[in-house]
Amino acid sequence: MLELYHSGLTTCSKQVRLTLREKNLDYVSHFINLRTYEHYSAEYLKINPNGLVPSLVDDGRAIINSLAIMEYLDDICPEPPLRPADPKKRADMRRWLSTSDTTHMSVMTLTYNAFLRPEVEALSDGDKATVMAANPVPERRERIRRIAHGGYSADEEGRAMDMTAFTLGQMEDALLSADWMVGDYSLADISLFALTHRLGELDAEIFDATRFPGVVAWHQRMLARPAVAHIMQPGTAETPANSPLSLSGLG
Repeated sequence: MLELYHSGLTTCSKQVRLTLREKNLDYVSHFINLRTYEHYSAEYLKINPNGLVPSLVDDGRAIINSLAIMEYLDDICPEPPLRPADPKKRADMRRWLSTSDTTHMSVMTLTYNAFLRPEVEALSDGDKATVMAANPVPERRERIRRIAHGGYSADEEGRAMDMTAFTLGQMEDALLSADWMVGDYSLADISLFALTHRLGELDAEIFDATRFPGVVAWHQRMLARPAVAHIMQPGTAETPANSPLSLSGLG
């Protein structure tokens, strides 16, 4: 039996939960509460030494990193396929996975400035120090330090917006002649949808049908998929009503 450790509607959790649903795979769900720092507990760090969600455990073996998990699920459950059979299209799909991973950092910056700054600023100095000390990844510790002590500047937010717009522009070009990112529906669509859904949650002015009509139409096609509708249901065990977008903008 597969076990998924996740945090509901954080971006990377959505990617894996949607892949599992598209594959119609059963699994045991373990909701990790980021607000109480469960992802830094000694028990969870044995599963994922990076202290990040999601993590998939299959027969006692942990697979970490959402994009790696998505490909693993397509390996162990080939039907329905979520990767193109054609090697060139599969390379295109992997390029989009990499693009989504890179752009995620910019979207996290926008998430923090739009939603999470008051929550982080309300933490005591002791709590901030605890979170920074608990995070095992140096780059992540530095990101937490930045957002805990001043946050992102207007210039940094502007650069994040520019990077996000650049990715949306590339997506717009790819969707001129296809309904899905690499022709057939694939992991590329799942990985990028998690980002565009976050932009919708943020009500980001950049995510505009006038500027990116093809991307917005594609996003609506994604929302119409039964698997997407299922994972977005609020108030369930997998997506509690208070499920955070991502504490400190890190997921």
